[in-house]
Amino acid sequence: RVTALDQLAALEVFAGSPEAEQLTAQAISLSQSLGAAPSVLAGVFVTRGIWLSHWARRSEAAALLREAARIAGRAGDTITEGIALLNLADALAPSDPLAAADAARSSVELLRRNGYRSYLTYALMNFAVACLATGEWDEALAALTLTAEADGVEDSEEIICFRAWLVALRGEADEAYSLLSRIVELRENEAPQEQAFIDSAQGFAEIGRAHV
Repeated sequence: RVTALDQLAALEVFAGSPEAEQLTAQAISLSQSLGAAPSVLAGVFVTRGIWLSHWARRSEAAALLREAARIAGRAGDTITEGIALLNLADALAPSDPLAAADAARSSVELLRRNGYRSYLTYALMNFAVACLATGEWDEALAALTLTAEADGVEDSEEIICFRAWLVALRGEADEAYSLLSRIVELRENEAPQEQAFIDSAQGFAEIGRAHV
């Protein structure tokens, strides 16, 4: 019951549905009242933490995601621990980029160890964001190129889009356009977050070209 409710809550969270707030809260309440397994409890904490981050309630999100990572780690569920940490990095990035980088780095290590490549791409991107916030541009680019290649995720369209955004910020408009031309499936994704990210990369590339 808890897992099914959490899955429904996650769908509503990523769809931006108004029902997400109630469903994520219900999942946490139900998991505790039923004495759900630690991994399940950690999972519903992660879903709620993601929702909180989406609504800019980042301090609450960080607290919940730290607890999710702790519970999952103690239970030996290193995949959920890694997912909690990558979302913790996202929650911390605006206020504490150094802590965000540490969380993202730990997430990368855990997800790499488990071969969880779909989430590994997001952990690498969150690490790159934290590096940019601390002025480590070269380290951010390395995470999206050398490290991504070593992990076999360099062809992920999310990684490619992030690289396009980064090189556009550096004023390398032609390289940004070249990378953006490789994005196909992500453009067909109707999720607003993905489309906004593509639009942002495209916009910075256009600005860069206009100043050449």
